[in-house]
Amino acid sequence: MTDARDTILRRLRLQTRGDVAHPPVWETRNQFDDLATRYAESLTAVEGSSQPFGRVESGLNGRRNSLAEQRIDPMGLSNQD
Repeated sequence: MTDARDTILRRLRLQTRGDVAHPPVWETRNQFDDLATRYAESLTAVEGSSQPFGRVESGLNGRRNSLAEQRIDPMGLSNQD
Protein backbone atom coordinates (compact mmCIF):
# COMPACT_ATOMS: atom_id res chain seq x y z
CA MET A 1 0.00 0.00 0.00
CA THR A 2 2.90 2.35 0.70
CA ASP A 3 4.15 1.81 -2.84
CA ALA A 4 0.88 3.11 -4.35
CA ARG A 5 0.91 6.07 -1.97
CA ASP A 6 4.49 6.93 -2.90
CA THR A 7 3.68 6.66 -6.59
CA ILE A 8 0.75 9.05 -6.25
CA LEU A 9 2.78 11.53 -4.17
CA ARG A 10 5.68 11.40 -6.64
CA ARG A 11 3.32 12.10 -9.55
CA LEU A 12 1.78 15.03 -7.70
CA ARG A 13 5.21 16.48 -6.91
CA LEU A 14 6.27 16.22 -10.53
CA GLN A 15 3.24 18.05 -11.84
CA THR A 16 3.88 21.67 -12.63
CA ARG A 17 1.22 24.13 -11.79
CA GLY A 18 0.74 26.80 -14.39
CA ASP A 19 -0.68 30.20 -13.78
CA VAL A 20 -4.23 29.75 -12.63
CA ALA A 21 -6.65 32.53 -13.45
CA HIS A 22 -8.75 33.24 -10.43
CA PRO A 23 -12.28 34.54 -10.88
CA PRO A 24 -12.74 38.27 -10.34
CA VAL A 25 -13.68 39.52 -6.88
CA TRP A 26 -17.43 39.75 -6.46
CA GLU A 27 -18.52 43.27 -5.71
CA THR A 28 -21.94 44.40 -4.68
CA ARG A 29 -23.54 47.71 -5.45
CA ASN A 30 -25.30 47.69 -2.10
CA GLN A 31 -23.95 50.18 0.38
CA PHE A 32 -24.39 49.49 4.07
CA ASP A 33 -24.34 52.12 6.75
CA ASP A 34 -22.87 51.45 10.16
CA LEU A 35 -24.62 48.18 11.06
CA ALA A 36 -24.25 48.72 14.82
CA THR A 37 -26.06 52.06 14.55
CA ARG A 38 -28.70 50.55 12.29
CA TYR A 39 -29.25 47.71 14.81
CA ALA A 40 -29.59 50.16 17.72
CA GLU A 41 -32.07 52.28 15.74
CA SER A 42 -34.12 49.18 14.87
CA LEU A 43 -34.27 48.17 18.52
CA THR A 44 -35.31 51.67 19.57
CA ALA A 45 -38.08 51.66 16.95
CA VAL A 46 -39.67 48.63 18.65
CA GLU A 47 -39.10 50.07 22.13
CA GLY A 48 -36.03 47.94 22.75
CA SER A 49 -32.62 49.09 23.82
CA SER A 50 -29.03 48.16 23.22
CA GLN A 51 -25.96 48.49 25.37
CA PRO A 52 -22.84 48.77 23.22
CA PHE A 53 -19.63 47.41 24.74
CA GLY A 54 -16.13 47.74 23.35
CA ARG A 55 -14.99 44.20 24.14
CA VAL A 56 -16.68 40.84 24.39
CA GLU A 57 -15.65 40.39 28.02
CA SER A 58 -17.09 43.72 29.08
CA GLY A 59 -20.26 42.96 27.13
CA LEU A 60 -20.73 39.63 28.88
CA ASN A 61 -20.07 41.20 32.27
CA GLY A 62 -22.46 44.05 31.50
CA ARG A 63 -25.14 41.61 30.41
CA ARG A 64 -24.64 39.54 33.59
CA ASN A 65 -24.96 42.71 35.69
CA SER A 66 -28.08 43.76 33.82
CA LEU A 67 -29.68 40.36 34.37
CA ALA A 68 -28.71 40.43 38.05
CA GLU A 69 -30.33 43.87 38.47
CA GLN A 70 -33.52 42.46 37.00
CA ARG A 71 -33.14 39.36 39.18
CA ILE A 72 -33.13 37.06 36.15
CA ASP A 73 -31.13 33.85 36.19
CA PRO A 74 -28.81 33.78 33.12
CA MET A 75 -30.07 30.27 32.38
CA GLY A 76 -33.52 31.74 31.71
CA LEU A 77 -35.12 31.04 35.06
CA SER A 78 -36.47 33.93 37.09
CA ASN A 79 -35.36 34.37 40.70
CA GLN A 80 -38.37 36.52 41.52
CA ASP A 81 -40.85 35.03 43.99
